[in-house]
Amino acid sequence: MRQILFLFLVVSATSLFIACQKEGPAGPPGATGPAGPAGPAGPVGTPGLTDTVTPRMYAWGTVDSFGVIIIGSENFTVTWDVINHWYRIGFTSPFQFYRDSTLVFLTAKGNGSWDQITSVGEQLISPDRYAIFKFTDANRLVGGFNTLESRRRSLFNFTLYDLRKAP
Repeated sequence: MRQILFLFLVVSATSLFIACQKEGPAGPPGATGPAGPAGPAGPVGTPGLTDTVTPRMYAWGTVDSFGVIIIGSENFTVTWDVINHWYRIGFTSPFQFYRDSTLVFLTAKGNGSWDQITSVGEQLISPDRYAIFKFTDANRLVGGFNTLESRRRSLFNFTLYDLRKAP
């Protein structure tokens, strides 16, 4: 802490007075002054891209293990494929499912879902394209079951986004 000592000599007609003053701690800051004038406008930015793809949610739902739609967007159907042990998801026209231009969030739900491997595929049954959702029991795979025997039914949630440009 810096200390400054001021010495004053006061002389009057009747007396001589010597006073000392020691600097104390700083006081509170003063009020902020008025704002200055606004600066000049910045340079004009480059225009945004006009051909970018914005994901559009197309379908969503919760489906029980028997393929019954509990709640959803009402523009899809679900069928359990008994031969291949997977769910076939169909969509109302004119939407066609292409796995390379859609984004699918798929979550297995319920008891035993923690050891399931989820996968999404596509199936063409002319003239329609279907999404295929598979649930594989990891414990069965490790236990030596083949891929088909390891697949099982599951309660699931899904959300599907279309990544294609709007027509």
